[in-house]
Amino acid sequence: MFSIPLINVVALCHFFFISAFLGLYAAEVIIESYPYYFKKNDERALESTIYLHYWIDNLVELPVFLGIIITGIWMTFLIDKITPLHVIKIVCVVLAVSIGFIFCFLNVNKRYRLFKKGQISKKQLNRKAKTIFYSVLFPFNLFFFAALFIGVWLAYHRVLDLIYGIY
Repeated sequence: MFSIPLINVVALCHFFFISAFLGLYAAEVIIESYPYYFKKNDERALESTIYLHYWIDNLVELPVFLGIIITGIWMTFLIDKITPLHVIKIVCVVLAVSIGFIFCFLNVNKRYRLFKKGQISKKQLNRKAKTIFYSVLFPFNLFFFAALFIGVWLAYHRVLDLIYGIY
């Protein structure tokens, strides 16, 4: 009887978490850009952005990120041979996670705390939002999508090897 290899089940769970993260990431980009590009000088839009991004990060994105990390580490232990391409992917993931955590997650939480205490001016809020938006946008995307592309490439060849046994 044919059974599905455990690595394929873990890879499917990993892909589920990555897909969920991509949706959250797209939503956060829209949420962060809304008060600056669509509703300029609207205090309520800015306040909503601060609250939404904070709660999305803490209640949804953090568990999804942990799911990505856990299933990724699990797959690393299930792989027969770690190639240089795997190492490059792991380095890209570590850089993307570090950038996302340091520049986005920590800044979003700090901005929320300062806003709740009333210790931040509108000018500082704008500067902090732009820091969150622009410091994460390019470097995070570069490493995240490089890792995603390499991961899809590796998964494709793992499936071909499973089907045809030629790779």
